[in-house]
Amino acid sequence: MIRRQTTGSVVCPNCGRLVGVLDEKCFNCGRAHPGLWGYAPAINRLSQNANFFDVVFYGCIAMYILSIALRPSALAEARGILSIGSPGGAEVFLLGSSGAAPIFGEGRWWTILSAAWLHGGILHIGFNLYWLRSLGSQVSTILG
Repeated sequence: MIRRQTTGSVVCPNCGRLVGVLDEKCFNCGRAHPGLWGYAPAINRLSQNANFFDVVFYGCIAMYILSIALRPSALAEARGILSIGSPGGAEVFLLGSSGAAPIFGEGRWWTILSAAWLHGGILHIGFNLYWLRSLGSQVSTILG
């Protein structure tokens, strides 16, 4: 459970000096809210226990479930083997699908990053997560 620290001090993530958890800014480097309103110790514990590939793996699963939850009838509307479990276009657009229309037409520049978390069907997410589990540790070893 994430608990908020209300007293004491933490290390400023910017300069590495001790600051109060409720300080408005670091007196050494000037960073705003260096104690993250008391949540810094909990965030540090979470980040030490999780690795990059677990975050990507479970993040993709969560986004896929969310895209299906926005329109559950999409599971029954399969028109072929590749469209089994495929979320609808409006739901994927809402969650941040990318392309020329969202980026240039709608001004949604952030979709360049959010589209990586979205998947077009059960086969799509299945093969991507299989690849991540199969090669992720080797890529992590090579790249550090």
